[in-house]
Amino acid sequence: MHPEDHPLAAALRGLPLPTPPRDGWPRLAADLTRHRRRQRARRLLPLAAAAATGLFALLLALDTQRHVADPAAVIEPPRVASAGETAALDALIAESARLETLLGWIEADELDAQTLAIDIELTEQLGWIDRLLAEPDARPATLDVLWQERVYLLRQRYALGQQALLTSLPSTGDSLVSL
Repeated sequence: MHPEDHPLAAALRGLPLPTPPRDGWPRLAADLTRHRRRQRARRLLPLAAAAATGLFALLLALDTQRHVADPAAVIEPPRVASAGETAALDALIAESARLETLLGWIEADELDAQTLAIDIELTEQLGWIDRLLAEPDARPATLDVLWQERVYLLRQRYALGQQALLTSLPSTGDSLVSL
């Protein structure tokens, strides 16, 4: 008996074809959206790791400089920052404050797990920078670098929050702007 002639094969061929579920396309769209979010988070993770590595190297260099200094060496007097340096530092501090305000509008419950993990890592790095900025004996050049790194990390957190906000918007295919 040939397999195609088997009565079970004939009975199976006689069954109606299954119809796809009504929620198939919306479910597929939701799965694709989740997949895209995971892909974006995977792309941001190396950037966050690189920033963490750079911050760690900066912290290590600052710590090494503090412990290697010869106590018998002449301590140079603190240098007064020029007007240009003060203006640049003031601009960084103002941008940092502006980004902090913008970050206050982004709610953490809108972030998925991977994005939240990256956000937590960036927040921890900001904590280290804030501790270093609080040291009273920091040099102006060091302060400038720390404030630049702080603004960079705040920009990353803001971009991460904006990305999470955009990916959480419903994708209906309709334009947000009607012409």
